[in-house]
Amino acid sequence: MPGEITYKEILRQPDIFKSVLAKARDIKSKFDSLVEKVRADEIFVTGCGSSYYLAQVIASLFNHFLRIPTRAIPSSELFLYPDDYFTNSGTMVVGMSRSGDTTETVKALEMAKNKGLPTVALTCYEDSTIVKKADYAFISEEAKEESVVMTGSFSSMLLISYLMVADDANIIKLPELAKAYVEKFEDIARKIIQDNLIKTFVYLGSGPYYGLANESMLKVKEMSISNSEGYHTLEFRHGPKSIVDNNMLVTAFISDTATDYELKLLKEIKGYGAVTCAIGIGLTDEHADYPIAISKELDQWARLPLCIMLSQFIAYYNAVKKGINCDRPQHLDQVVKL
Repeated sequence: MPGEITYKEILRQPDIFKSVLAKARDIKSKFDSLVEKVRADEIFVTGCGSSYYLAQVIASLFNHFLRIPTRAIPSSELFLYPDDYFTNSGTMVVGMSRSGDTTETVKALEMAKNKGLPTVALTCYEDSTIVKKADYAFISEEAKEESVVMTGSFSSMLLISYLMVADDANIIKLPELAKAYVEKFEDIARKIIQDNLIKTFVYLGSGPYYGLANESMLKVKEMSISNSEGYHTLEFRHGPKSIVDNNMLVTAFISDTATDYELKLLKEIKGYGAVTCAIGIGLTDEHADYPIAISKELDQWARLPLCIMLSQFIAYYNAVKKGINCDRPQHLDQVVKL
């Protein structure tokens, strides 16, 4: 069946979460030690494609929990313009790549090393180039994938990054809750695609959810070859809302920090005729056409790996509807080498 590999890799994420959480204390201890040793003034988190959007989420995590200024920067920018970025000897560079062999990320870490900066690799493959190049490495071998697009690899590396900086007690129920929500996410995604003629997909997120919105946008582009966009939630008011119509799906990741503002915007968008979907705590039918209420047991940081699964299912079912094999999207390769 076309898309079968990607579909199975979406479904297996609760098991990946369980496996990663079994290493939680080791991950936290290792990262605490390197932070203490390096004593960085700032952190650059870098990657390409999905890994760059993962970097956006991780930058928000690090800023919140570590209180060390952290920026997400595309790997190509770092290696093409090193003198514009590597100006502080106290910078630590975290490079992430599912394969560990993405050319731009390898080159970005090489540039950082040449400047004498400490480097960290986050990947799914232990015997990869960035692991060999970096001073420190964190491996999510549970999430190696056959498919071209990143699904479980994205969420597992996100979970590892959370465990680097936060207390695992706050996320210990993630595997159990993920198992409970998989069927619900799939049913809602299938219903959204079957019941509506969606031509444009928009994802909104603020804070840590901005990176999730961008990754969701990319999943729809890659898997179903469809028009999609990602925005900081409230920025959608400033121009982009002009394109809202009846063939647009707007999915909002509702944070705990800005709930009222985000729901007010979603209500406005719904009034313009868009199909709306929202995922967050305490949501009901009055908030969106397709509301998904998430358990209060996971706060806005701990539920990040869970929420991205909804977007993956939406992209998958849109690909199925269009007759596209999302296991092998056009023009794309699993590993990008220049």
